[in-house]
Amino acid sequence: MNKIKTILLILITANSLFAANSLLDDNSAILVTDRHCYISGDNIFVRAITPKNTNEAVLYIDLATTENVFIKGEILRLEGGNSSGFIQIPDTLKTGNFLLRAYTYNSRKHPIDKVLAKELIYITNRFGNNGVRFESEIKAVNDSLVYIEEKDANIDILLSNTEYAKRSKVSFVVKNMNETSFEGFHGALSVRPVSVCEQQNQKLNWNSTLESVMSTSNSDEQISSENVINENKGIIISGIAKHKVTNNPIPRIMILMAFEDSVIRIKQCITDSSGNFSFLVTNCFERQDVYLSAYSYPNMELLTHVGMKLNNKFLNGKFEFSSNGKFNGYQQSTDSLNLMKSIITKAYDINNFKTVGCNNGDEISYEHSFIAGELSRTTLIDDYVSLPDFYQIAREILPFVRIKIRNDSYKFILFDGNNNLVRENPMVLVDGIPLTNYKELKEWGSDRIKRIQVKVEPRYYGDVPFENGLILIWTRKLDFWKSANCVNTHKFTIPSFQKDLIFDFPNYSSTSENKLPDFRQILYWEPFVEISKNENFESAFYSSDEAGVFEVELSGLTGKNQPVFIRKYIRIK
Repeated sequence: MNKIKTILLILITANSLFAANSLLDDNSAILVTDRHCYISGDNIFVRAITPKNTNEAVLYIDLATTENVFIKGEILRLEGGNSSGFIQIPDTLKTGNFLLRAYTYNSRKHPIDKVLAKELIYITNRFGNNGVRFESEIKAVNDSLVYIEEKDANIDILLSNTEYAKRSKVSFVVKNMNETSFEGFHGALSVRPVSVCEQQNQKLNWNSTLESVMSTSNSDEQISSENVINENKGIIISGIAKHKVTNNPIPRIMILMAFEDSVIRIKQCITDSSGNFSFLVTNCFERQDVYLSAYSYPNMELLTHVGMKLNNKFLNGKFEFSSNGKFNGYQQSTDSLNLMKSIITKAYDINNFKTVGCNNGDEISYEHSFIAGELSRTTLIDDYVSLPDFYQIAREILPFVRIKIRNDSYKFILFDGNNNLVRENPMVLVDGIPLTNYKELKEWGSDRIKRIQVKVEPRYYGDVPFENGLILIWTRKLDFWKSANCVNTHKFTIPSFQKDLIFDFPNYSSTSENKLPDFRQILYWEPFVEISKNENFESAFYSSDEAGVFEVELSGLTGKNQPVFIRKYIRIK
């Protein structure tokens, strides 16, 4: 009986979620997508809106099956409760329904809040016969859902017209209609073809928002609130260091994390009593390779018995970043028209977008100069005769460096300018990564190494003491680690922030873009529609070669966290 009451309460609450008097609470979010039905290989463009009082700067979005099995995920910047990005749909997904989910690292503190928002989407595989057009979740309906406009008392979309010719300009204004009590709006707007499947999926999303969140409350283990870290400045990469043989956690050792780059980018952390470590990554974009190595603290001697494992940030680390093979397998699609459009669109690169270069703060040489200080000597290899291996390079043209070989082991020694012994076993960085196996460098000669820098005096970087000096080795192609096999250097690929996008829509005001076919079905997508009490949102787009009825859809939140949904229609002849 209690279960029935709970389900009824969920359904009653969900049905009123988008009513005029409903409000978004602090543990929820709204996902707005450019559409609800996709073809495999497409990009799902998404705008996520969370309460502005969130204290985290990172939002996780992923694609999953309706059974909440992870497929693919991305990490977005969350600024003022707003975020925008995309997920590319794998070509291997079978036709059916899937979930787009959004959550933060801290939203899993309590079981009911593990997923902030879910959106049901339908994906058609574009290869061959899919059998039934829609799965059981999408039942056959009549056209009663189509052409029904949705209005809002505070906001309206003012269109320049309701009918347009192909490749003509469509202008519109998103305007505040209630100047007395209006407190702003932020949302997203898309223009797409009318589809019964689209609108029924949309209705299912409205009616199952709370129910879908509740359905995952027991899928993952609960995390105690005192162990949760707020990602309020960047992505926290965490893991555990254990003994390779005993598998016991190793406390109080130094873990160095480095990025392969033309400048030094290095971070450090001392493991706690349980062997845990964590790093804050603030300005890394796209997936990046990081290299971890372990040292005793404080004498910084290399540890060879340490194994490391990073925590997976997607849903408690229970799913891998890549597909586990369950989703492979093609099915033929009967939608030949969409297949033709997809092929033409990809061939002519019509519906493309351009990436915007991000200001990556980690690329400045602050850490480089701070770690190394004033270098004792920089040697450019091209200034000298070519030598076949690094041992001869050190012996012939590096006055501060010597290599001692004994019992097949290698030891670096630094000298000062007077040729007096200064330090043994300095920290050696190759292409910005600590070198943990000197044999890997033995065969590298003048044809591969570009420059070598030496810091003889001790240096300190935070908790890291480089008391035996530094040797910085830079290869010509920064490719040392592509073939290196340093068993004590642990390589991981971490997910980082997705790059921002700028959308490139055709502009038919000139004749330069009139030569290519234009089968765009998504005529317009603007993830950031922002209006205030005194300022409206104005924009325009051009129709494509597609004729038919298109829906103009606006979704978002007011300044009081009140959901807004508006739908209008235009006809292209």
